[in-house]
Amino acid sequence: MTQTSEATASGGGVIAVPLERIEADVSAWPRQELNRQRVADFAELYRDDTRSVLPPLDVVPAPESGRFILADGWHRYHALHQVDASEADVRIIPAEEGEHPHRAAYRHGLTLAATAGLPLTRTERVAAVKRLVDEHPEWSDRQIGRACGVSHSTVSKYRRGEVASLATSPDPGTDDGDDGQEWYPPEETAEKAARTLVRDLARLDDRRGLLARFSGKRATRDMGTALAEALADQYYDDVEHAVRQARAWSEWLTHAITALEEFE
Repeated sequence: MTQTSEATASGGGVIAVPLERIEADVSAWPRQELNRQRVADFAELYRDDTRSVLPPLDVVPAPESGRFILADGWHRYHALHQVDASEADVRIIPAEEGEHPHRAAYRHGLTLAATAGLPLTRTERVAAVKRLVDEHPEWSDRQIGRACGVSHSTVSKYRRGEVASLATSPDPGTDDGDDGQEWYPPEETAEKAARTLVRDLARLDDRRGLLARFSGKRATRDMGTALAEALADQYYDDVEHAVRQARAWSEWLTHAITALEEFE
Protein backbone atom coordinates (compact mmCIF):
# COMPACT_ATOMS: atom_id res chain seq x y z
CA MET A 1 0.00 0.00 0.00
CA THR A 2 1.37 3.40 -0.93
CA GLN A 3 1.75 6.40 1.34
CA THR A 4 -0.89 8.18 -0.76
CA SER A 5 -3.49 5.45 -0.23
CA GLU A 6 -2.76 5.33 3.51
CA ALA A 7 -3.22 9.08 3.73
CA THR A 8 -6.53 8.78 1.90
CA ALA A 9 -7.72 6.12 4.33
CA SER A 10 -6.72 8.21 7.33
CA GLY A 11 -9.07 10.85 6.00
CA GLY A 12 -12.02 8.48 6.31
CA GLY A 13 -11.74 6.36 3.17
CA VAL A 14 -11.80 2.57 3.02
CA ILE A 15 -8.87 0.71 1.46
CA ALA A 16 -7.83 -2.92 1.11
CA VAL A 17 -4.67 -4.20 2.80
CA PRO A 18 -3.17 -7.70 2.99
CA LEU A 19 -4.64 -9.54 5.96
CA GLU A 20 -1.14 -10.62 6.97
CA ARG A 21 -0.18 -6.98 7.61
CA ILE A 22 -2.85 -6.63 10.30
CA GLU A 23 -1.68 -7.45 13.83
CA ALA A 24 -4.33 -8.72 16.24
CA ASP A 25 -2.60 -8.11 19.57
CA VAL A 26 -4.67 -9.02 22.65
CA SER A 27 -3.07 -6.15 24.58
CA ALA A 28 -4.95 -3.80 22.26
CA TRP A 29 -8.33 -5.52 22.76
CA PRO A 30 -10.70 -4.74 25.65
CA ARG A 31 -12.53 -8.07 25.47
CA GLN A 32 -11.35 -11.32 27.03
CA GLU A 33 -12.59 -13.89 24.54
CA LEU A 34 -14.13 -14.28 21.10
CA ASN A 35 -17.75 -15.19 20.53
CA ARG A 36 -17.21 -18.21 18.28
CA GLN A 37 -20.79 -18.19 16.99
CA ARG A 38 -20.42 -14.56 15.97
CA VAL A 39 -17.23 -15.40 14.05
CA ALA A 40 -19.03 -18.29 12.30
CA ASP A 41 -21.99 -16.07 11.37
CA PHE A 42 -19.66 -13.44 9.91
CA ALA A 43 -17.71 -16.08 7.99
CA GLU A 44 -20.97 -17.30 6.46
CA LEU A 45 -21.79 -13.77 5.33
CA TYR A 46 -18.34 -13.38 3.77
CA ARG A 47 -18.73 -16.68 1.89
CA ASP A 48 -22.12 -15.66 0.51
CA ASP A 49 -21.15 -12.13 -0.47
CA THR A 50 -18.17 -9.78 -0.82
CA ARG A 51 -16.01 -8.22 1.89
CA SER A 52 -18.21 -5.12 1.78
CA VAL A 53 -21.14 -7.06 3.27
CA LEU A 54 -19.74 -6.13 6.71
CA PRO A 55 -18.11 -2.88 7.88
CA PRO A 56 -14.35 -2.46 7.38
CA LEU A 57 -11.88 -3.18 10.15
CA ASP A 58 -10.50 -0.21 12.08
CA VAL A 59 -6.70 -0.28 12.32
CA VAL A 60 -3.98 1.96 13.73
CA PRO A 61 -0.74 2.28 11.74
CA ALA A 62 2.46 1.12 13.42
CA PRO A 63 5.06 2.97 11.29
CA GLU A 64 8.08 1.26 12.85
CA SER A 65 6.94 -2.21 11.81
CA GLY A 66 4.97 -1.24 8.71
CA ARG A 67 1.98 -3.14 10.11
CA PHE A 68 -1.45 -2.16 11.35
CA ILE A 69 -2.78 -2.78 14.86
CA LEU A 70 -6.36 -4.07 14.88
CA ALA A 71 -8.52 -1.63 16.85
CA ASP A 72 -12.06 -2.78 16.02
CA GLY A 73 -13.48 -5.73 14.13
CA TRP A 74 -11.91 -8.74 15.86
CA HIS A 75 -14.79 -11.07 15.01
CA ARG A 76 -14.71 -9.88 11.38
CA TYR A 77 -10.92 -10.31 11.31
CA HIS A 78 -11.14 -13.94 12.46
CA ALA A 79 -14.04 -14.58 10.09
CA LEU A 80 -11.89 -13.35 7.19
CA HIS A 81 -9.22 -15.85 8.25
CA GLN A 82 -11.84 -18.60 8.34
CA VAL A 83 -12.73 -17.97 4.70
CA ASP A 84 -9.03 -17.71 3.73
CA ALA A 85 -9.31 -14.08 2.65
CA SER A 86 -6.06 -12.53 1.48
CA GLU A 87 -7.14 -8.93 2.04
CA ALA A 88 -9.32 -6.93 4.39
CA ASP A 89 -11.10 -3.61 3.92
CA VAL A 90 -9.86 -1.19 6.58
CA ARG A 91 -10.24 2.33 7.88
CA ILE A 92 -7.06 3.95 9.17
CA ILE A 93 -7.42 5.37 12.70
CA PRO A 94 -4.43 7.63 13.40
CA ALA A 95 -2.90 7.64 16.87
CA GLU A 96 -2.68 10.91 18.72
CA GLU A 97 0.69 12.64 18.64
CA GLY A 98 3.16 10.70 20.78
CA GLU A 99 0.65 7.92 21.52
CA HIS A 100 1.78 4.31 21.13
CA PRO A 101 -0.18 2.51 18.35
CA HIS A 102 -1.28 -0.30 20.69
CA ARG A 103 -2.65 2.20 23.22
CA ALA A 104 -4.44 4.09 20.46
CA ALA A 105 -5.96 0.84 19.17
CA TYR A 106 -7.11 -0.15 22.66
CA ARG A 107 -8.64 3.27 23.31
CA HIS A 108 -10.51 3.27 20.01
CA GLY A 109 -11.73 -0.30 20.38
CA LEU A 110 -12.85 0.32 23.95
CA THR A 111 -14.89 3.38 22.96
CA LEU A 112 -16.78 1.35 20.35
CA ALA A 113 -17.15 -1.80 22.48
CA ALA A 114 -18.65 0.16 25.37
CA THR A 115 -21.70 0.98 23.23
CA ALA A 116 -21.77 -2.04 20.88
CA GLY A 117 -24.55 -4.57 20.35
CA LEU A 118 -22.29 -7.09 22.07
CA PRO A 119 -21.58 -5.18 25.31
CA LEU A 120 -18.52 -5.57 27.45
CA THR A 121 -18.88 -7.91 30.41
CA ARG A 122 -18.53 -6.61 33.95
CA THR A 123 -15.03 -8.13 34.17
CA GLU A 124 -14.03 -6.42 30.92
CA ARG A 125 -15.36 -3.06 32.15
CA VAL A 126 -13.47 -3.41 35.43
CA ALA A 127 -10.25 -4.17 33.56
CA ALA A 128 -10.82 -1.22 31.22
CA VAL A 129 -11.41 1.26 34.06
CA LYS A 130 -8.32 0.02 35.90
CA ARG A 131 -6.22 0.35 32.76
CA LEU A 132 -7.41 3.84 31.84
CA VAL A 133 -7.03 5.13 35.40
CA ASP A 134 -3.41 3.88 35.33
CA GLU A 135 -2.56 4.97 31.79
CA HIS A 136 -4.47 8.26 31.73
CA PRO A 137 -4.63 9.63 35.29
CA GLU A 138 -5.21 13.07 33.78
CA TRP A 139 -8.51 11.99 32.23
CA SER A 140 -11.67 13.06 34.01
CA ASP A 141 -14.03 10.51 35.54
CA ARG A 142 -16.52 11.40 32.81
CA GLN A 143 -13.99 10.70 30.04
CA ILE A 144 -13.14 7.30 31.48
CA GLY A 145 -16.78 6.49 32.16
CA ARG A 146 -17.78 7.24 28.59
CA ALA A 147 -14.92 5.18 27.19
CA CYS A 148 -15.76 2.16 29.35
CA GLY A 149 -19.55 2.36 29.36
CA VAL A 150 -19.93 3.14 33.07
CA SER A 151 -21.15 6.23 34.90
CA HIS A 152 -18.65 8.93 35.86
CA SER A 153 -19.82 8.70 39.48
CA THR A 154 -18.94 5.00 39.46
CA VAL A 155 -15.44 5.76 38.17
CA SER A 156 -15.07 8.34 40.95
CA LYS A 157 -16.09 5.74 43.54
CA TYR A 158 -13.63 3.28 42.04
CA ARG A 159 -10.80 5.82 42.27
CA ARG A 160 -11.63 6.28 45.95
CA GLY A 161 -11.67 2.52 46.50
CA GLU A 162 -15.37 2.48 47.38
CA VAL A 163 -16.38 -0.16 44.82
CA ALA A 164 -14.67 -3.27 43.52
CA SER A 165 -17.05 -3.96 40.62
CA LEU A 166 -18.73 -1.64 38.17
CA ALA A 167 -22.29 -1.26 36.97
CA THR A 168 -23.25 0.09 33.58
CA SER A 169 -23.85 3.77 33.07
CA PRO A 170 -27.18 5.38 32.18
CA ASP A 171 -27.99 5.77 28.51
CA PRO A 172 -25.12 7.92 27.19
CA GLY A 173 -27.46 9.69 24.84
CA THR A 174 -29.05 11.46 27.84
CA ASP A 175 -25.80 12.47 29.52
CA ASP A 176 -24.43 15.92 28.75
CA GLY A 177 -20.68 15.96 28.19
CA ASP A 178 -18.08 18.21 29.68
CA ASP A 179 -18.54 20.63 26.78
CA GLY A 180 -22.31 20.81 27.29
CA GLN A 181 -23.06 18.85 24.13
CA GLU A 182 -25.06 15.64 24.04
CA TRP A 183 -22.85 12.60 23.46
CA TYR A 184 -23.83 9.72 21.18
CA PRO A 185 -22.09 6.47 20.25
CA PRO A 186 -19.69 7.16 17.36
CA GLU A 187 -20.88 6.45 13.82
CA GLU A 188 -24.18 5.02 14.99
CA THR A 189 -27.51 5.72 13.30
CA ALA A 190 -31.02 4.49 13.98
CA GLU A 191 -30.99 2.57 10.69
CA LYS A 192 -27.71 0.76 11.47
CA ALA A 193 -28.77 -0.06 15.02
CA ALA A 194 -32.20 -1.28 13.91
CA ARG A 195 -30.79 -3.52 11.20
CA THR A 196 -28.32 -5.04 13.67
CA LEU A 197 -31.04 -5.70 16.26
CA VAL A 198 -33.50 -7.18 13.77
CA ARG A 199 -30.85 -9.35 12.10
CA ASP A 200 -29.64 -10.76 15.41
CA LEU A 201 -33.15 -11.38 16.73
CA ALA A 202 -34.25 -12.99 13.46
CA ARG A 203 -31.26 -15.33 13.47
CA LEU A 204 -31.93 -16.25 17.09
CA ASP A 205 -35.56 -16.97 16.27
CA ASP A 206 -34.60 -18.99 13.17
CA ARG A 207 -32.25 -21.19 15.21
CA ARG A 208 -34.39 -21.62 18.31
CA GLY A 209 -37.96 -20.85 17.26
CA LEU A 210 -38.52 -18.43 20.14
CA LEU A 211 -41.67 -16.77 18.83
CA ALA A 212 -43.40 -20.09 18.23
CA ARG A 213 -42.40 -21.42 21.66
CA PHE A 214 -43.41 -18.32 23.65
CA SER A 215 -46.42 -16.95 21.76
CA GLY A 216 -49.31 -18.10 23.97
CA LYS A 217 -50.80 -15.93 26.72
CA ARG A 218 -49.11 -17.87 29.54
CA ALA A 219 -45.86 -18.27 27.59
CA THR A 220 -45.81 -14.52 26.87
CA ARG A 221 -46.22 -13.80 30.57
CA ASP A 222 -43.45 -16.26 31.42
CA MET A 223 -41.16 -14.64 28.84
CA GLY A 224 -41.91 -11.21 30.26
CA THR A 225 -40.94 -12.37 33.74
CA ALA A 226 -37.80 -14.01 32.38
CA LEU A 227 -36.86 -10.81 30.52
CA ALA A 228 -37.31 -8.80 33.71
CA GLU A 229 -34.96 -11.13 35.56
CA ALA A 230 -32.44 -11.06 32.69
CA LEU A 231 -32.51 -7.25 32.58
CA ALA A 232 -32.00 -7.03 36.34
CA ASP A 233 -29.03 -9.39 36.07
CA GLN A 234 -27.57 -7.49 33.11
CA TYR A 235 -27.64 -4.22 35.05
CA TYR A 236 -26.55 -5.76 38.35
CA ASP A 237 -29.86 -5.24 40.14
CA ASP A 238 -30.07 -1.56 39.14
CA VAL A 239 -33.82 -1.96 38.63
CA GLU A 240 -34.38 1.70 37.75
CA HIS A 241 -31.90 1.40 34.89
CA ALA A 242 -33.43 -1.90 33.76
CA VAL A 243 -36.89 -0.29 33.67
CA ARG A 244 -35.55 2.58 31.55
CA GLN A 245 -34.11 0.10 29.08
CA ALA A 246 -37.32 -1.95 28.90
CA ARG A 247 -39.43 1.18 28.36
CA ALA A 248 -37.08 2.35 25.60
CA TRP A 249 -37.41 -1.01 23.81
CA SER A 250 -41.18 -0.93 24.24
CA GLU A 251 -41.37 2.56 22.72
CA TRP A 252 -39.24 1.47 19.75
CA LEU A 253 -41.53 -1.47 19.05
CA THR A 254 -44.68 0.60 19.49
CA HIS A 255 -43.48 3.06 16.86
CA ALA A 256 -42.39 0.15 14.63
CA ILE A 257 -45.87 -1.43 14.80
CA THR A 258 -47.48 1.92 13.93
CA ALA A 259 -45.16 2.40 10.97
CA LEU A 260 -45.72 -1.15 9.69
CA GLU A 261 -49.50 -0.80 9.93
CA GLU A 262 -49.29 2.36 7.82
CA PHE A 263 -47.49 0.32 5.11
CA GLU A 264 -50.41 -2.11 4.87
